[in-house]
Amino acid sequence: MAKFNSPVHSLVQALAALPFFSAMAAATAPLSNTQLIPANTITACYDSDANSLLLYASGTHVDITKDIAFVQKPLDGGLLFDLQGQVGPVTNGQSYYEITDNFDIELPNMVYPSDTVVVNTENHKQWVVDILYSDDGCASMGSSLGSHQRKARRH
Repeated sequence: MAKFNSPVHSLVQALAALPFFSAMAAATAPLSNTQLIPANTITACYDSDANSLLLYASGTHVDITKDIAFVQKPLDGGLLFDLQGQVGPVTNGQSYYEITDNFDIELPNMVYPSDTVVVNTENHKQWVVDILYSDDGCASMGSSLGSHQRKARRH
């Protein structure tokens, strides 16, 4: 069966090809997207009193980046997180960031290993981070942060 192009259909196609209308269509497209964010430091601390896992990251990101957060992803037998944010429109320059997120997870348990978390970032895939266990709300994390972050290893 032959395809019939009506005059109205042809007119709509011609108008859509004009620069003014194609620019309007592009302007309605989202100017940012969710993507992995680079990190220089990642640490993990488990507050055994609160049954809470705290994840900390710092690094530099491209301008304009917002809503940086750890997002838990499914992983059989483990804890996997993506460090992601809303990026765009990209401009020249970078900015420093620090982020700490809190996850209510009871560790150790039969589903998750109790010694590491895996974090995907833009610059490191499958970053394995040792969990520091604390019963003081992870307040001592600052004093042990230097030695703890050196334990982080990349695969």
